[in-house]
Amino acid sequence: MSILRMLLWKLQELQRGAMPINFISASIDITVDGQQVRTVMGATVAAALIAADRPVLRRSPRAGTPRGVHCGMGHCFECLVTIDGTPGRRACLVEVRDGMSVETGR
Repeated sequence: MSILRMLLWKLQELQRGAMPINFISASIDITVDGQQVRTVMGATVAAALIAADRPVLRRSPRAGTPRGVHCGMGHCFECLVTIDGTPGRRACLVEVRDGMSVETGR
């Protein structure tokens, strides 16, 4: 199992409340488009959003087609979101922190 798949599985387990004991010690809450999302400390914003079943992060300016995480390493700029009022942040590069506010362009 790849590391990304394992992290996503663990995030989904946390959100369902079925997290194995001693795997993750710190869960945190972030606000995404006005709704609270529980995730784990150390995850990227992109991983937290994917685990919360929110794969669409913005819309293409021309065609309005949905965009989400593509490369996952900051190269493609497909995962741009607004974080704590700062637009144009790459979700795959920013680590979540408790109380963070994320706005997508869904």
